This record gives sequence, C-alpha cells and structure tokens, in this order.
Amino acid sequence: MLFPKPTHKKKKPKNNKRITEYYPCYMNCGRPATETHEIFQAANRQHSIEDGMQIKVCHECHERIHAGGDISLALKAEWQKKWMIKFPGKSFRERYGKNYL
Repeated sequence: MLFPKPTHKKKKPKNNKRITEYYPCYMNCGRPATETHEIFQAANRQHSIEDGMQIKVCHECHERIHAGGDISLALKAEWQKKWMIKFPGKSFRERYGKNYL
C-alpha cells in the first residue's frame, strides 16, 4: 500500500447541541424552536458556528429556510450586517466568499 490510511481522523468541532430548553422560533411563528440553523451552509458552515451565526427555529421554519428563495437570502443579508458590526475592519467577502447586501 503506497499511502496508508491515517489511524485517526480529525474531528471538526460542532455546535449542534440538542435544544433542551424552551426557545421561541426565531421566525416568530409561535412554535418552540427545536433545531439549530447555521446561516451559511456548505463550506462556510464551520465559520457560521465559530462566528455565532446560528438561529434556533422550529422544524417547519427550518424546512422553509432550506427550500431556498427570499427567506434564506434575507437571513444571510441580515446576518452579514450583524457580522460587519461585530467584526469591523474585517472583510466579510474574504471570510464567506460572497456579499449578500
């Protein structure tokens, strides 16, 4: 075997703890939050977790967010503004690869 497999894999830190306390859904639908949604998915998921860009939502709203469209883009624009206030002087586009404003 030319390239042996590593004996251990690096584990990525995750912050998707099960919600055990009552939180209202971020989308103000009136239902309790049951899931955590990272605002930026795919390659930027870990950045979302590190930067605290997660919201607590109910299952139905989570499905609507992932269905795409205006809800997802509005959330990304809202959280980009929050990120730019939290990290002044840093480039959002360098970190996340796209500008949503």
